[in-house]
Amino acid sequence: MLPSQGAQRYQEASVQSASPERLIGLLYAEALRCLAEARDAVSRGDESAKRRWMRKSVDVLAELLGSLNMQHGQGVAAGLATLYEYLAKRLLQAHCDENTEPFDEIIGLLTPIKDAWDHISHASGALPGAGT
Repeated sequence: MLPSQGAQRYQEASVQSASPERLIGLLYAEALRCLAEARDAVSRGDESAKRRWMRKSVDVLAELLGSLNMQHGQGVAAGLATLYEYLAKRLLQAHCDENTEPFDEIIGLLTPIKDAWDHISHASGALPGAGT
């Protein structure tokens, strides 16, 4: 087994055993990583990488949107759904505009949400290691 295969299997096992709260945190982290990679690809003029990272960004946003519990979290879930839809529209604009500004805006909007999610998850004891 190659080292990269071992790392991939470890990551897959970590995701499969993660709590729903931890999975959302992982999705936020992945969204931010993909968005930063897409922004960097635009800066370099690497069209292929831009398309690949933008597609991954859209996929992660779709997962976040699909994870919303509209019955349980009504107001918050509706607000996040509106935000995720806006972010997807901005990604489409970024694809057409060939500049990094939409990526900066999207990253700027998602970062505090991820930080708040991580804080709340840790404070509530939902994540391993909370309270230590």
